[in-house]
Amino acid sequence: MRLFLGRILITLFIAFTLTLLTTKSAQAGPSAKFNPDAIDENTPTVTVTFSGVEAGKKYWLSDPVGKNTFEGTANDAGEISFTFCGAGKDSVKARCGDGDFFHAVEYTILLKKENKPITQATFRVKHFYPDLLSPPPPQNPKPTDDIFLTLSGIRRDGTAERNDYIIKGPDGKANCLTLTAGRGSQPLGKLANGKYTIDVKDADKSCSGEGFIYYRITIIVSDNGGSVSVVKDPQKKDGGGTLGPLGVNPCTGGICKTGLGDIPTNAGAFVNKILSLAVGLAGGIALILMVIGSIRVLTSSGDQQKLSGGRDQIVAAVAGLLFLIFSVLILRFIGIEILGLGN
Repeated sequence: MRLFLGRILITLFIAFTLTLLTTKSAQAGPSAKFNPDAIDENTPTVTVTFSGVEAGKKYWLSDPVGKNTFEGTANDAGEISFTFCGAGKDSVKARCGDGDFFHAVEYTILLKKENKPITQATFRVKHFYPDLLSPPPPQNPKPTDDIFLTLSGIRRDGTAERNDYIIKGPDGKANCLTLTAGRGSQPLGKLANGKYTIDVKDADKSCSGEGFIYYRITIIVSDNGGSVSVVKDPQKKDGGGTLGPLGVNPCTGGICKTGLGDIPTNAGAFVNKILSLAVGLAGGIALILMVIGSIRVLTSSGDQQKLSGGRDQIVAAVAGLLFLIFSVLILRFIGIEILGLGN
């Protein structure tokens, strides 16, 4: 009975793994990796590398609306790379100049072969944060202190339109601060005892409106010396980083950190990892069964029923383990030689 159950479990394991192999083979497609993987408005260019494409074949990269399309040829390793910059809020292009930049939005790019999209990838551009210098001095403000706010650093293309910020002061008034020179200060004056909130926001073309909040500064003014605290992106709207290709596991570098260790997203490496885990688990179970069977034999004290039961358990564990070893060899042959998942 135990031998029969052991074979049933092994058969189920083989059926599951074969299903996994064929499913992964059917779903496997080009995967994308971005460099750098942290992109903001001041990143000049981004390089995306697609793996799992046909060596020597031509491919095209474009935005979803086809505004800009450029081509490349895959190398012998089945990889192709494209370098591009931002061309507005919804497009990218290959020929870049000083006035080209990424906006703080999410971009989608398409990889095409013979004018047919075969995969797409998205990446998100974070906002570029100006430096907040000694925010705002002094650190322990009193009613007699002059308080001011200093920002430093500019976004790409250097125009006033790109580098205007709104500072909403304690009186609720919005003041425009332009950083085209790289640095600017906004005086807040002397404040009476109390708690004040100041927001540093993005401005529109006319240096009005209320956009993304870069910093929220809380100032407590006290005769005995108050305090200053700063929160970056207080509304937590700036997700930043890359999302990875749609429909593909977005784990960084193609490796997912799990409780079972590092799990690769590449089809062949994924199957090998699952097989290794399964073999280790099955081997551990077989060892435990053999130990239990041995204990039953040693403690049978001549009882033929216990002796036979322990012996059958050892035989079932050994047979199951041998069956597992040979099944894994067969599965590896199917996956690598037939399905080509080892490449």
